[in-house]
Amino acid sequence: MIENVLARIPVNKIPSRRMSSPRWWETRLRRQINQIKEHLLISLGMVQAKKSLYISNETIMLREKDIRERVSFLSIRKVVNAETQEEKDTLLHMAMSGIANPHIQKSELTQILFGTYKYAL
Repeated sequence: MIENVLARIPVNKIPSRRMSSPRWWETRLRRQINQIKEHLLISLGMVQAKKSLYISNETIMLREKDIRERVSFLSIRKVVNAETQEEKDTLLHMAMSGIANPHIQKSELTQILFGTYKYAL
């Protein structure tokens, strides 16, 4: 359906290539649908202090499903060293060992600051 609409728009009139991508539109529509669902659940009284304090149970389950999919995606992919062409580890392990991981963020940033301090002296 989206492809039919996009086929009618002249290519030189499209301001961005991503707007002509069906995948981009599907992602935008899915996000909008999820927001509308959450607003409907709030208006139906499914999100309140007695039932679910901040978000609906459906949204929690959707978020957990997204996290599981992301973890499985990252655990399948292998990291390859560009210089030696040998596999190092999974992409999940590399992602979890960086400073974006909140469990080790403080210690990693402390190490970075300590190294910077030693270098400055």
